[in-house]
Amino acid sequence: MDESKDVFKDSARGRDQYEEKVADLRKEIDDRNEKLKSIAGKLNDPVYLSGMMLSVQQERENTNRILKNIYAELDRMKELSERLKALEQAFTGGGSAPAPGIPGETMLSGIDETLVKLARKKGRICAADAQAAFGYRGKNAASARLNRLYDLGVLNKAQAGRTVYYFVRK
Repeated sequence: MDESKDVFKDSARGRDQYEEKVADLRKEIDDRNEKLKSIAGKLNDPVYLSGMMLSVQQERENTNRILKNIYAELDRMKELSERLKALEQAFTGGGSAPAPGIPGETMLSGIDETLVKLARKKGRICAADAQAAFGYRGKNAASARLNRLYDLGVLNKAQAGRTVYYFVRK
């Protein structure tokens, strides 16, 4: 019989502990409700709302300023990357490397196409040949056209003495 009395005492103590925990939870809930009511009251206050809006606006301005700096840095890095690629091409090509390209890809003017055909026909062409073919007064214009075709990657060039010969890429 002593055991049954202990069981009832234990259950009574368990009930007291349960009621204490429930009371603690109710108190915590009431405290939180009071805090929420306080916040809700502030949300009806126009001064409080304007202060919140001002702080949001300032944060947005700071964020925009940071993004502007990031974009400027990205643009600078892109520019440096392009310059680095150009320097690498110039360095690996011996100083004056033509832009890579396939002759069929490049759109050429009529005179340029005629120059390429002449180079194919003769095997190689120099500025004097282009001058004679198109009636230029000097070699400068012919040389400039041939050099442009070299830069576009349509022609290759080789120098023999003072004369630079251009020939079609294979």
